[in-house]
Amino acid sequence: MAGGASDKTKHVTTFHEVLNAPSLPQSEKIEERLIDEATSLIGAGTLSASHILSLTTLNILTDIAILHKLCHELEIDIPDSTSLPSQAGLESLPYLKAVINDGLRLSYGTMHRLTRCHPIGSLIYTDQSSGKVYVIPLRTPVGNSNYFLHRDAVTFPDPETFSPERWLVPLSEHQKLEACLNTFVRGTRQCEAINLAYAELYLTIAAMCRRLGREMVLYDTVFERDVKVRRVKV
Repeated sequence: MAGGASDKTKHVTTFHEVLNAPSLPQSEKIEERLIDEATSLIGAGTLSASHILSLTTLNILTDIAILHKLCHELEIDIPDSTSLPSQAGLESLPYLKAVINDGLRLSYGTMHRLTRCHPIGSLIYTDQSSGKVYVIPLRTPVGNSNYFLHRDAVTFPDPETFSPERWLVPLSEHQKLEACLNTFVRGTRQCEAINLAYAELYLTIAAMCRRLGREMVLYDTVFERDVKVRRVKV
């Protein structure tokens, strides 16, 4: 893959864009750069989505009531299992959306703190329970882990339980829950492929559960043994 005028490939890839970009110096068009791009694509574009899909599928199949409720909604709204509606159409299905939202909540996304520094002035934080006011000085790194945000028992009661029903609430309450759903992060560090990720989740889960849902069963899977990740104490 040489790039430039000698490249006659019709299918454009990320690597073509890097090699053919006139704004990039030659020092950026090297093998190491392409390896880094490939690693990012595999990690963020493949592993993250597959993890969310795997965990969400596990949770759906673990609770037969959730599986049947999801299949029932899909059977009503998608009469022909071979012809799925658009992504926008799938996003309008309340229970499918609730399933995906709680799947995202338990998948966490980026686990470590992505800190921000306020560049203009001090931040003022008021504790809602005690009323105590905290002043955070200018440019102090501030961050929070999605693990703790998504497992906050005040916002998400019984946080370790997969429960799509928690999202089937009035709009005002639903918006508060979505404000605490940070799997794709927000702001300048938001996942660039968030729309692609949502498309993968909606289309894959809808197709799988509409066509195979009532036939699928969970095979020899124990959460504590096969799913839960433990950190070894050193």
